[in-house]
Amino acid sequence: MNQSELIEKVAQATQLNQAAAGQAVKAVVNAILDALIAGDAVRVSGLGTFNVAERPAREGGSSPSSMLTALAGLRPREPRRIACSISSKV
Repeated sequence: MNQSELIEKVAQATQLNQAAAGQAVKAVVNAILDALIAGDAVRVSGLGTFNVAERPAREGGSSPSSMLTALAGLRPREPRRIACSISSKV
């Protein structure tokens, strides 16, 4: 399901028009993103948990177990922050 389909489902379930449903969906997504940017975890019952994980730098490219990337002269991967989600049991 993409964002447009989600907006349509929200509009049908709440009897909102497409514009109002779109604003509601975007507000929820932005609230989750703002919390993640602030470093907070977000738990939505029935949906899942979202958080930001720190990934350390790696030597030699994309795979820590592959010597081929190191031998090929690929640059090391910088440390980074990534968004993670754990879905609720369905």
